[in-house]
Amino acid sequence: MLPVRMLSILILLFSLCDADSICTTEFKMDPPEIIAEYGGSPVIVNCTTTLDEHDGMYWTVGNEIFQLEDEELFISHSVPVSDWNVTAECKMKLNESYECSKDLKVILFKNPEVVHSVQLVNVMGEETQYRLQCDIINVAPVQFLSVSWYKNNENIRTMSFNDTTKTPVNESSILRVDISREENVAQFRCEAELDFGPHGPKLPAISQTHSISAHYVPELKTNSTADVYQLRGTNIALSCEAEGNPPPVYNWICDGENMLENTNSLNITRVNRNKTCTCTATNYLGNITKTIHLHVEPRGCPLTLTPSETVVKFGDPVSVSCSTSARYVEGMGWEAPFGGTGFERPPVVTWRVEKLEEWNPSPSCYATLVDGSQYTEKPVITVYKTPDIVSIYPLNQSHMTEEHVHIVPYNKNTRTQHWLGCDIINVAPVQHLTVRWYKNNKTIQTQSFNDTTTKMPVNESSILRIDISREEKAIEFRCEAELDFGPHGPKLPAIFQTHSISAHYAPELKTNSTADVYQLRGTNIALSCEAEGNPPPVYNWICDGENMLENTNSLNITRVNRNKTCTCTATNYLGNITKTIHLHVEPRGCPLTLTPSETVVKFGDPVSVSCSTSARYVEGMGWEAPFGGTGFERPPVVTWRVEKLEEWNPSPSCYATLVDGSQYTEKPVITVYKTPDIVSIYPLNQSHMTEEHVHIVPYNKNTRTQHWLGCDIINVAPVQHLTVRWYKNNKTIQTQSFNDTTTKMPVNESSILRIDISREEKAIEFRCEAELDFGPHGPKLPAIFQTHRVSAHYAPEINTSCTVDISPLEGTNITLSCEVEGNPPPVYNWTCDGENMLENTNSLNITRVNRNKTCTCTATNYLGNITKTIHLHVEPRGCPLTLAPSEIVVRFGDPVSINCSTPATDVVRMDWVAPAGHTGFESLTAATWMIEKFQDWASKPSCNITLNDDFQCSVSPVITVYKAPEMVSVTELDNAQTAGGTAYKNYPHTQHKLQCDIINVAPVQYLTVSWYKSNERIHTQFFNDTTTKTPVNESSILKINISREENVAEFRCEAELDFGPHGPKLYVSSQTHNVSAHCE
Repeated sequence: MLPVRMLSILILLFSLCDADSICTTEFKMDPPEIIAEYGGSPVIVNCTTTLDEHDGMYWTVGNEIFQLEDEELFISHSVPVSDWNVTAECKMKLNESYECSKDLKVILFKNPEVVHSVQLVNVMGEETQYRLQCDIINVAPVQFLSVSWYKNNENIRTMSFNDTTKTPVNESSILRVDISREENVAQFRCEAELDFGPHGPKLPAISQTHSISAHYVPELKTNSTADVYQLRGTNIALSCEAEGNPPPVYNWICDGENMLENTNSLNITRVNRNKTCTCTATNYLGNITKTIHLHVEPRGCPLTLTPSETVVKFGDPVSVSCSTSARYVEGMGWEAPFGGTGFERPPVVTWRVEKLEEWNPSPSCYATLVDGSQYTEKPVITVYKTPDIVSIYPLNQSHMTEEHVHIVPYNKNTRTQHWLGCDIINVAPVQHLTVRWYKNNKTIQTQSFNDTTTKMPVNESSILRIDISREEKAIEFRCEAELDFGPHGPKLPAIFQTHSISAHYAPELKTNSTADVYQLRGTNIALSCEAEGNPPPVYNWICDGENMLENTNSLNITRVNRNKTCTCTATNYLGNITKTIHLHVEPRGCPLTLTPSETVVKFGDPVSVSCSTSARYVEGMGWEAPFGGTGFERPPVVTWRVEKLEEWNPSPSCYATLVDGSQYTEKPVITVYKTPDIVSIYPLNQSHMTEEHVHIVPYNKNTRTQHWLGCDIINVAPVQHLTVRWYKNNKTIQTQSFNDTTTKMPVNESSILRIDISREEKAIEFRCEAELDFGPHGPKLPAIFQTHRVSAHYAPEINTSCTVDISPLEGTNITLSCEVEGNPPPVYNWTCDGENMLENTNSLNITRVNRNKTCTCTATNYLGNITKTIHLHVEPRGCPLTLAPSEIVVRFGDPVSINCSTPATDVVRMDWVAPAGHTGFESLTAATWMIEKFQDWASKPSCNITLNDDFQCSVSPVITVYKAPEMVSVTELDNAQTAGGTAYKNYPHTQHKLQCDIINVAPVQYLTVSWYKSNERIHTQFFNDTTTKTPVNESSILKINISREENVAEFRCEAELDFGPHGPKLYVSSQTHNVSAHCE
């Protein structure tokens, strides 16, 4: 049994454990923390419990304890935010021995002011270096402060602060930047922001922006030398456009005289002589000079018209350019009723009218010179219109009218006389009109018109007198009207009309005056009497003394049955002539001839046969046929024609009907053919002659391989003309003909050949040719054929050794070959280490071989089989390159060399690839990459190798390029200040802020900055920027407190480039800086 005292202790411990649980779960504060701006309104906080039984709740704020409140589930309190160190706590008494408490987390803040300053540090070539400082004034609490730098709105650096001081402090951030000439102007912004996390208030960032740009010496925007031309007595402004930063100051000198002008332009009034002026643009980085040679030109008329003369059709577009090469023309333009322009800048101004509808246009181009004088030029413009019509007509000699034509009849001593008129309607301008008369295309008269005043369209006429002789017969006269604008004007086509005129004469016969005509008895006939005269003659017919009462040039006689003589007389007012025709009546006979009488035609091709007669007594003729028949036509020829013959046995018939109604017929012999659709050759079984059963006797010393070949000729006609020939290696060995004369339509035929092939003959080519032969007079058609190769059969034989060893490189692809010869060609089977590879060709592809194996290839045909064994020995592989050294640290600008070597013997090519210093491809076992002066911050050379099997690989060395700092310096950022700004007697320490600047160092990832106080290391800073390889400027800031007792302390910073145990160790130390405590 436990003692009473120990039992009391245990009961107390159990109650305390239960109290801890109650304080955690039954005791809450709302809000749990305060984040408020310093000096604002007090914040009300509720303290709540769910425990009904307790001895009271109360607040303590700072050192003040507030009244206990009994039997309350929550109490509120107003917490002030005007004390930086305010604390608040809510307490609940559980009993007389124990109470719960909750601390209120209070964060008071003050948003800062931001001051941004810029300092130009240095200009180096194309880059300008600046030092930017961002001062954050009066901010609290500093541990929540973040300072971000932005370049053109892109974040480039962010800085945080770990000082837990609650009261306002001043902080600074420094950024060193280089601005290149290409960037021109860059905008930098410093933003200071208090960040209380995702659940805290979002305070606006306080920022300031500053634009900085690269500085550079002045540069001219144009050439450094210029020639300027100006009209004498005018004013001119010379220009000197230069660009620099800071903007340059200008100075002008002309012929040695300072013009006292400091802008980029120089005004000279009333120039009267040549001179040379120089303009110098200067800023603190340098200067540049432009030389201008001023040439003074005399005055003169400056205008040129293109074209100066032009010919244009009425209603067409027209344009004339007015140009000047003079430099002293202020402006120019065109004055005209239509197409005029405004006052425009030289050198060209154009007068343009889209539709010229003036007969006498007179535009004028003017130019105004810089001195106010003016010049004008006018082009010569000719507006034309071609005649609407040219008409030619006969005239009376005295009155010149169409109704009265004077004609003198032709005889031996006279000629026929005519007067012709030619009207040219609506033509302009008439002064350029030429009218030409032609007789049978030969010019006989030309007339011009000299009216220079009329510009608008007019009507003109021309008259021609002509004499026509009988020898000339009908003559064609032509009147041509042409507008001729000379050698430089447009060439317009002549407008013309023709008129034919002939002499009058007595009738004349076109044929002999006596004719004999033969006609079949009982047929009709028309006798002809062709006579020529002017005026045309009138006819009269008489047969055997009887007037036939016919006044035309032909006489129709029906059913002639006897011989007779007829005369025809042709008469006009100048005389007459007579023709005599003797009519002879003939007996009947068969008149038809076929051409050709026999023909051979391809099915579907066109065909024609002419049926002709020389008989005079055939009334009509024609063809009767299912296709191509004709109507009843006039002799002597009628043709049967079919465009696409699609009958196998056509039988057209030509008939002739004589004048007495009797009829005759003739039929041609037509052979219709079709070449075979296909000729196919194939093996046959000896007994059944089918493709499925082939009888073959295998080859040995005493036997030969026997074959039967069949040849099918498909769809050929007519079979009676078919010949099939068999060839062995182009030599005829068998010919077969077919004698079926009854079948005209296409049929299928076959021919069979028996052959024996020996092993010595190997493969023999047999050919079956099918040809349609129509004899010496028929068409020669090409033979249709097919070939077939036949060879002796034998068991598979291997071409190489039956056992082979192969040693491929590990991981490569390989193809195993099994070259076997046999007939029929063998079927292959591959197994590797007992596994069937499911490959039935003579090669086996194995990808990425990785172990030794044995593969067998078995080739089989129906005569036997043979096996080849291949032992596969796999050799290991890796990239066979070695670099010496593989890693190197080199100073920027120093020489460097790396050797690449290989033990491989199957090298095709080996080389280095690099921006500089590579060797090119070489068939070597070693190659060295070497640079005398290494000036590349991020060079990545690689050594490449190519082996005989096209395997390629490469290795690259690890090259670290460094530059030791140009300078390491220590500066004090602000004046020494005592803590809280009060006198030394109350605060024993003085606070200082030191900055260590490390200038132009690379690479920054290997940089370590160490601070020393009296040679004792007190702070070390590392830089983790692994992306920047080029030189940069870095800073390290040290905050220190100096006590009165120390009086003066010596500080120093040291920059070290540490490349590890195998690299160099580089140290650069700053000067020492003394710091002392301040006191009153």
